[in-house]
Amino acid sequence: MRFKFFLTITILLAICSTTCSRNNTRRAHKKNQTQSGIIGQIEKGSKFSKLKIGMSKRQVTDLIGIFNDHKTYTTGKAWIPFYYGRDSVRQEFIYKNEGRLIFGGDERLLKIVADRSEDGYR
Repeated sequence: MRFKFFLTITILLAICSTTCSRNNTRRAHKKNQTQSGIIGQIEKGSKFSKLKIGMSKRQVTDLIGIFNDHKTYTTGKAWIPFYYGRDSVRQEFIYKNEGRLIFGGDERLLKIVADRSEDGYR
């Protein structure tokens, strides 16, 4: 009797753990999709139409020129104890009449915020 009970509990826990891990993987994938990408509509002929997510800062500035203003800020990961990853700092390049470009700690383009009404200052 006890053996059947423990066997049933073990099987249920195994099923639950695989189902939960699949759901968490799906959630993480969706979360990563929303955190990086393009926000707004990039018009044809604009500077930002030449860019692709994942480009380095050097590639971006060589391709579309220097920014009007920039800022650097920390993310929430900077406050995690013993976190030594690169994603604790973000950099934002601001281009007048184009929008903003956000780079991760690995100096790769994460997000393009297209905004033609951008004044070029933070």
